[in-house]
Amino acid sequence: MYYPSVYVFNIWHAYDRAKTINLELENRGVPKPEKYAHSLGFFTGLFLGMFFGIHWNFFESPVFSGLTLGLVLGISGHVLEKRILKNN
Repeated sequence: MYYPSVYVFNIWHAYDRAKTINLELENRGVPKPEKYAHSLGFFTGLFLGMFFGIHWNFFESPVFSGLTLGLVLGISGHVLEKRILKNN
């Protein structure tokens, strides 16, 4: 039961520290960052690739299948996201 309490405290502390840093930057006149994360395509592709790679198991090893398909779909998602953002 000790580890979850330390984990939750660290999450709270990181959130509180981020709010403090954002307030200090706002007082200095630094503009707020965009709310959209530009790595969403990569992480979505990576997650889906690893999920389906492990379940489909097209190589003899589910770990190797998951990593291979995860990287392929992660890079594809990143490229697709860049093209969509470039057109907008």
